[in-house]
Amino acid sequence: MPDSARPVLIDKPGIYDLDMDTYHSQCCDGPSISSGGLRKIENESPAHFWCQATDLNPEAIEQPRKAAFEFGKAVHALLFDDQEEISRLVISPFDSFRTKEAKAWRAEQWAEGRTIITEDDFAAIKSMHNALASEAGVPELLTAGEPEKSMIWKDAETG
Repeated sequence: MPDSARPVLIDKPGIYDLDMDTYHSQCCDGPSISSGGLRKIENESPAHFWCQATDLNPEAIEQPRKAAFEFGKAVHALLFDDQEEISRLVISPFDSFRTKEAKAWRAEQWAEGRTIITEDDFAAIKSMHNALASEAGVPELLTAGEPEKSMIWKDAETG
């Protein structure tokens, strides 16, 4: 990849507003880790994290995309009214992905960076969103301050 096409890596400590794809990538000039990676280390082990760290470990095992993660991305997008992520949501026209046609459609959607959910998932997410929005104080908690910021710094001892 030519240098001009490489994303600019973060090299200064600070608080950053990162889109989800950047947040989950190696966006710093040194190794970085997301909250999910830290939870994997805490709840499982450093070895579990390392064997799945595709941005750090050249021999990492690529994990298949799971419906639960797609659902979670959709919940996050709608809960925080993330218009960029909402624009990537697509409702599957298929009940399952067993046929060649369904598998091809899913692969095309993923290749274009879309998040696939079912119509039932979308209805459940909207119901959760509406329930939270009607709860006293919850909308203010979700919009107060600056949610979803990334604090980035370089550890002086390890780099």
